[in-house]
Amino acid sequence: MTEESKVDAYITTHADFARPTLTHFRTLVHAARPQASEAIK
Repeated sequence: MTEESKVDAYITTHADFARPTLTHFRTLVHAARPQASEAIK
């Protein structure tokens, strides 16, 4: 499982109302720092 798929799975564990916010935040981070890597710690 890649780190990206782990983050996807982590987001799906949250309540329906929280998923759009988490996804939007993730998009903002990728836009601001495209070279950043994702990880679940």
